[in-house]
Amino acid sequence: HFLASCRAGREHLEEIVEEESAQRGLPRDLAWEHLTRQIVFELNERDHKGRETFLAMAARLDPRVAV
Repeated sequence: HFLASCRAGREHLEEIVEEESAQRGLPRDLAWEHLTRQIVFELNERDHKGRETFLAMAARLDPRVAV
């Protein structure tokens, strides 16, 4: 679901940038930069491994954390 949502968002990136920049009072270029360069939408193997490591460490500190 996450991947499908990301891909749908990228297909409508121009619309999202226009709407969100206006709604939040941000310059369009800043919104575009943030959404295209600052956010990673598709995680690679290293990202998933990092997430797994983080969750395992968090679970040791708090057993309520789901791994």
